[in-house]
Amino acid sequence: MLFRSDCLAKIWDVASGRELVTLKGHSHYVYSVSFSSDGSKVATGSYDCLAKIWDVASGREMNSVPWDGVTLPSFD
Repeated sequence: MLFRSDCLAKIWDVASGRELVTLKGHSHYVYSVSFSSDGSKVATGSYDCLAKIWDVASGREMNSVPWDGVTLPSFD
């Protein structure tokens, strides 16, 4: 996972160095991330006070909820 100043988060395959997906939807810096135990979903937290849940395979935003900046939603 790469955090960027352009409000994007990118997921990379470490072995190949290939970018897998770009997560676009936050309006401020993304600074927190949590993957589900099976790796199929990822939660991102941003200074826009939102936590977003994403499908890793497609990069599709699944949900967005207000976030306190401390604890990301749990998957399990």
